[in-house]
Amino acid sequence: EQDAAAVRELREWVSKKGWFELTSRLFEGLRVDYSGYGAIEPRMTRTDGAPEDLYNLEGRTVRLIGRLKDPQRLTDAFTGEVLWDIAQHTSLATPWAKQHFIINESERGGLAIHLKSTGALVVSLAAAPSADQDVVKLQGLLMSAVPMVRARRLDHRMSNGREIVQILCSYDPASFGGAGADSNQLRLEAGDVLEVTSVGQQGWHYGKVIEKSTGGEGGEGWYPCTYGAPIQEL
Repeated sequence: EQDAAAVRELREWVSKKGWFELTSRLFEGLRVDYSGYGAIEPRMTRTDGAPEDLYNLEGRTVRLIGRLKDPQRLTDAFTGEVLWDIAQHTSLATPWAKQHFIINESERGGLAIHLKSTGALVVSLAAAPSADQDVVKLQGLLMSAVPMVRARRLDHRMSNGREIVQILCSYDPASFGGAGADSNQLRLEAGDVLEVTSVGQQGWHYGKVIEKSTGGEGGEGWYPCTYGAPIQEL
């Protein structure tokens, strides 16, 4: 139940903030409390001939990761006991994200978000857009990241004035809403092409799948609009 609440929180956060630079912004630190380290640091002394990362703490050998005035972690050199860790003393903008999710980034610019508790995949992003990328650049990035997507002429589909979008990341309603997820929502794969037939409220659009990246039938229904980007003729 806590995981489900965190997934809903993630969906709402993404609908407002977008996908670009997701990892750094989602895990953004607001403030670091150095008071605990500040009480230890004056009692740390260097030992002649010892490696640079080792210090003496009142007869105890400790290892410092980082610099003396810019510490990252302080541990007992022999037992591994953690005496101070910056991660444990950083206030986060979204503490629920750090608690529930793991983000894995790929060399091709994509990323996947998993639940820490079960390892279940929440969402996979084929290519992460940046804030200032225009449609053409974004489309080119997507085409290189999703092998199944093919460039094609869409003149006849655009003649009715409706927007055509391409899905940037997979979306499974069941992952967000559990077994009782709204049956009117579309299950999408990265690379699917949709025709937007209606623009709803709170970040939801109604669309008709006109091409599946993996083949097969499409369907129509509601989907979160932040999962797609307008497509242009290539």
